[in-house]
Amino acid sequence: MLSLPGVNDVSSGEEVPIIEDVPSKLDLQESLSEALEQVKHLSETQRFVLIHYFGLEGEETMSLSQIGKQLGVSKERVRQIKETALFQIERSSRRKP
Repeated sequence: MLSLPGVNDVSSGEEVPIIEDVPSKLDLQESLSEALEQVKHLSETQRFVLIHYFGLEGEETMSLSQIGKQLGVSKERVRQIKETALFQIERSSRRKP
């Protein structure tokens, strides 16, 4: 029988993780929206990709392929743009006190 950690341990007195500790999609969207506002050096393409991929600013979420079709590039190129933009946001947030 498969045993999941924390599931069968309730009677042993161990703490069981609470679902509320997991950030919600809305919390993540709000955090990324705030980060986008703080990072003015992102290109328009990078901002477009992040906004549409994560469904920010009231936009519907889109797949990498859908975004690629709108931009006229491959989904792999969209993935690269997304990763670069996220890296820039992360790097920028580390610099600020």
